[in-house]
Amino acid sequence: MGPTTPSLSVTRCEDVQTLLKVSSHRELFPVMGVHMERFFGRYNIAALTGNEWKSKRAAIIKALHGKKALQHNEQAFRKAAHTLVRSLEDHKVDSVEDILHLMKLLTFDAFGSAGLSKDFGCCRQLKPSQVMKDFEYMSSEVMRRMTKDIFNPASHMYALPTAANERYRRVMQRMSDYILVIVDERRALMAHTDDVEEVPPDLLTSLVEEANTDDGSIDEEGMEQMLADTIKSLLFAGYETTSVTMTYVLYLLSRHLDVEKRCLEEILATPQQLVYLEAVIKETLRLYPPAISTTRSLEREVRFGNIHVPKGMYLYFPIWVIQRDKRHFPDPLKFLPERWARFDEATGSWVHRNYGDDIDFEGVPAGNPKAFVAFSSGARSCAGQRFAIQEMTILLSVLLRRFKFEAPKDYVLKPHREGFVQCPQGGIPMKVKRRSQTPTVQGEYLVLNPPL
Repeated sequence: MGPTTPSLSVTRCEDVQTLLKVSSHRELFPVMGVHMERFFGRYNIAALTGNEWKSKRAAIIKALHGKKALQHNEQAFRKAAHTLVRSLEDHKVDSVEDILHLMKLLTFDAFGSAGLSKDFGCCRQLKPSQVMKDFEYMSSEVMRRMTKDIFNPASHMYALPTAANERYRRVMQRMSDYILVIVDERRALMAHTDDVEEVPPDLLTSLVEEANTDDGSIDEEGMEQMLADTIKSLLFAGYETTSVTMTYVLYLLSRHLDVEKRCLEEILATPQQLVYLEAVIKETLRLYPPAISTTRSLEREVRFGNIHVPKGMYLYFPIWVIQRDKRHFPDPLKFLPERWARFDEATGSWVHRNYGDDIDFEGVPAGNPKAFVAFSSGARSCAGQRFAIQEMTILLSVLLRRFKFEAPKDYVLKPHREGFVQCPQGGIPMKVKRRSQTPTVQGEYLVLNPPL
């Protein structure tokens, strides 16, 4: 990676798992670290390492996966999805120029409602709120400075009185102030109320509780900044990647009507157990992972088999390549949710498949979990994986029950990297067709109107 950093690209799934699990250390290249810190702040979870990273990750996992948090999140996700449904119906929206834009509105509101108990209003207005506009601008601006204009000295000199720097400072200040106000309001509420019911059981509350147990090593100002930085990085990660994945899901369903039909049947028959819809999401993540790669830096030498990887080696894991490798997935370019789920005749429902001890289902072998690394693996795997799957499953189930999404027949999908994640180049235009009536199950028979 560059002229001085020895690196190793790893693609065989067994090696990928070994190396991802042996090291959770990550060192960003200096120029990248500077830009990331300016955007996300000093306490950005993606840039932290060592004990500091471990403590923050533990707090985030606790905040996202508690029983009350999961129940709160489900209600919040449904609220955001139904708000979007009502807005689309009220405004008689029958087509969109880019479905990704619509999904970003939805996932931004969904995270605001679930994580912060805050209504950003994007779905109600069918346009981005000011804070979402600021996040979008900051993301594109930081990526511009790190990639396209990396050799322009002005990209790295934030103190220069340029128009770009002036706008950057203005937007950053407004965004930081907005988040700090949310943090201050929650801390004040928790400090001055004895009624537990008044405090939302969300991500922010859990993070504030964790921060209040600090040993005093961080002063009051540092505590607020730590909370704000954590929220900022989670908010970005929570809406950017999920919106891209949901965009690809809707595109793939428009191209595979048999899969769409199975999804809808399951949503109507077993709405609390959407195994097949989860499989659709997982297969979409396999084919089109938002993050196309991940990295590690080895803190000690590793030997496995005949391979010796020395300490200090920069490890590069091309997720896109790993998950499209025919060694890991037969017919790797085919969209086959049945890799991850099969229909159980005994129970009349979809169940998760087990790799290795499972026979082929409809001629499709079970997917190899070791080669599925869209959420990475090991200690530094995505802390919000369960949160993301729950969010996408609920949001999609609400949307698919009410609308049918269709991409133009002549549309050609061209993924490309834009910002921190990859997405469809030029966007995906889609027709949004309201189902003439909500599909229902009558006896043992599924009634779809219009038919798929």
